Amino acid sequence: MPDGRVVVLYSLSDVLDPDSLLLHILDPASGEVTRIPAPRGEDDQPLKWVHFDLAFYDGDILLMGGNQPPLSRRRGADVWRADGEGRFTRPPSYTDISGALLGIFPDGSLVFSRSAGTTDTTLVASIAAADPMEAGNEPSDSQEREVLFTTAVQRDPNFPQEVPMRFAHQPSGTAGVSGDTIWIVPTERPELLAVHRSGRILLKVEWDAGDRSVPAGAPPAWEGIDRFSATTDLHVGADGLIYVEKVAVREGRPMRGLEWLVFSPEGELMGRLEVPGRFPSFNVLAFGDGALVARARDEETGVQEVRVYRFSKSE
Repeated sequence: MPDGRVVVLYSLSDVLDPDSLLLHILDPASGEVTRIPAPRGEDDQPLKWVHFDLAFYDGDILLMGGNQPPLSRRRGADVWRADGEGRFTRPPSYTDISGALLGIFPDGSLVFSRSAGTTDTTLVASIAAADPMEAGNEPSDSQEREVLFTTAVQRDPNFPQEVPMRFAHQPSGTAGVSGDTIWIVPTERPELLAVHRSGRILLKVEWDAGDRSVPAGAPPAWEGIDRFSATTDLHVGADGLIYVEKVAVREGRPMRGLEWLVFSPEGELMGRLEVPGRFPSFNVLAFGDGALVARARDEETGVQEVRVYRFSKSE
């Protein structure tokens, strides 16, 4: 969060203890911990809290996902909002657009990445914005929304459904929102774009990513793609900086978690950050002001941990 606190969102099923924790709020500076149980639905029934996304807006914690009853025909997603202390003080609202939540514009519009169809060779996705319905209303097709721009990734021709190539670049994983700007690496190329909500490209930043061609004789998992993606993760930090995970190719294989590029909102390269561990056993979740939050595995016990690391600038 902008004040330096860390919010951990747990995925819960309705078959678990209904009083299981949903939010865990930690203040690394003071050590203060707040544990928030999952809200319950109508008639005090437990809800599912899986496949939810988390974002911050106007000092509040916003959760978006689907915890409708299994036989519900209602489309879209639930939008829950808690205050900065984790208290759910208002009923949920809804949106009729399902997709990955990328962030929130200053006017409260939710920014999504959602499927927009297929071609013979690609999967098309749209970056769209929509206002959640007021509490108590059902979502409708007439809900105000806007498509900001579209992206496309390679489609796996071996499957009839919407399945991307296994190691094709995924733009929804390399996008974030800051103010009225969407920061995105839209393709496998080493290009970072700042796109205004009007669809206008504000700037483009490029960097040297070296030769990322898939070598001859590579494992079958990489069949169908010509080159490895230059990045697979992007975060807009609570400090306003943009952090882009750089992918390096070692012995013909892509390696994550070696280095992050740090850009200012003006597109200036502010620095390069080396992290203390490598994906998948070490996965960066968020950046704050001089700190990062990561999920890591204890090598001795195998237990998953959430850790906060401090870092400082050096010449």
